[in-house]
Amino acid sequence: MPRNNPGLITRDDGSHDAVIHMPADLGVDGAWLADWAQTLLWALDRLRSGAWDTPGEETLDEIQTAINDLEHQLAPRLDGMRDALIRAHFVAGGSYADLALALNRRKSTAQYRADKVLKKAPSKMEVWARGTPGPSPTVVEPTQD
Repeated sequence: MPRNNPGLITRDDGSHDAVIHMPADLGVDGAWLADWAQTLLWALDRLRSGAWDTPGEETLDEIQTAINDLEHQLAPRLDGMRDALIRAHFVAGGSYADLALALNRRKSTAQYRADKVLKKAPSKMEVWARGTPGPSPTVVEPTQD
């Protein structure tokens, strides 16, 4: 995938809107992911600006929304996507060394993570990431190089 910088639109208040390409096939899933990602950017801004440093019910409600979107919506899907990508990596002929490079980790760490994924059935979120209700593709044994 090309690494294009997202288009940025500057608003009058100095904030920016990022314009990203969303493949049509993602449909509602893509819209939800974008919504949860927007919540996380908003939460990061609130944390950095100190907006949540004052106690109050509204502050607590906002923080709880951010935690929910991160913990119960986005994080499980990101985990599923990562696991699906690790499986796909080996189906495509990737090695532990290649995975270590992609993960920016030592080869032993990459092997541990890959083995953990490959030795279990795909999780609900990994199946979600693949977009198919059926089994994931046949996995070939990872190579050591």
